[in-house]
Amino acid sequence: MKSYEAVAGVEVLQEATIGDYDVAVLSADESESLVSWLNGNGYHVPDTIEPVAKAYIDEDWYFTAVRLRRDAVDKEESSTHPLAFRFEADQPVYPMRLTAVDSEGLSVDLYVFGPERAKADGFEVAYCNQTAFPPLPELNEWARGWQGDQVPVWHPELASRVGKAPFVSKLSARLAPTQMQRDIQIGWDGDSVYAPRPYSRSAAKRLGTNVGLTGLGVCVLLAVFLVPKARTGHDSLANHLGVGVTLGFIFWIVVASLIPYVVPVAADLNRGYRPIYWLNHQHYLQQLVWSFSAIENPTPEDFEKLKNEIQASASWISYDDMKIGDAEGELTYEWTDGGLVITAYGPDGAPLRIDSNEPDRD
Repeated sequence: MKSYEAVAGVEVLQEATIGDYDVAVLSADESESLVSWLNGNGYHVPDTIEPVAKAYIDEDWYFTAVRLRRDAVDKEESSTHPLAFRFEADQPVYPMRLTAVDSEGLSVDLYVFGPERAKADGFEVAYCNQTAFPPLPELNEWARGWQGDQVPVWHPELASRVGKAPFVSKLSARLAPTQMQRDIQIGWDGDSVYAPRPYSRSAAKRLGTNVGLTGLGVCVLLAVFLVPKARTGHDSLANHLGVGVTLGFIFWIVVASLIPYVVPVAADLNRGYRPIYWLNHQHYLQQLVWSFSAIENPTPEDFEKLKNEIQASASWISYDDMKIGDAEGELTYEWTDGGLVITAYGPDGAPLRIDSNEPDRD
């Protein structure tokens, strides 16, 4: 546990090491004392935060000082995990005033779970839908993902925090510093859902290619069937075919080139490929667990070695991104009595628990 230098007027209410972070929850009597504590403990904050800190202190807010730990200094890059804060408030609020200090503006996406569609001044509703809290899928259904119209809440961490909130909204904004002088107050706006129709250039290119190829075929057919009966010699037919093919290719190239720039085309959201991906993902994870269970007195190094071997043997599916974590496509693992348990997070965050001690491997 990190030790902090004491400053009069600042009380450290709680301190802990949470994953990659050293965290301290603070109470301050004056903004000057808070700034002194932060600077004295290596945070080096600007003096311009004093007016904002004073406003929060006058409103009886607490402060959380967070420092990222980097134990593995031999790595050039590393990823961090999110932090969750829970506090009581009269109204849902996203603290923003400290973010405005020395800021040039930023984009903000808020995902809000609540009783209705969410709203906030200066934010647009980028998405809103009803939620569902289905039971976890069976082993043979895990790879399919969610087939309903609502947003499934399968991830255990998310489910533990949102309760049974019937709606989820995504609020988006690009905020200038002047728009960040107040906290974001979140309200409710009825039970209507909103899902924008996504458009993509790749879908437009496919449309252009399809239309262009159709035009090419039509030009060739017209060249064949419009040859005058009195001039049905091979030379005449070849000339007509040549003209038809040339015009068809010109039409194809022009249409395929222009459509992506002049016609917005809805993206193809067909997820038909996903069951195949996740079925293979599940197969290799099971292979990893079973191979690991055959090792006598296994170590974490054995696990990493096996994981790399499984990734290398994944044929046409790449597992270079098989990372340790609890996001979609990632995995966590823990050792139990004589075995290994892997929890893989699949489609829509649904966890799949694979235990090397389980006798049934089918």
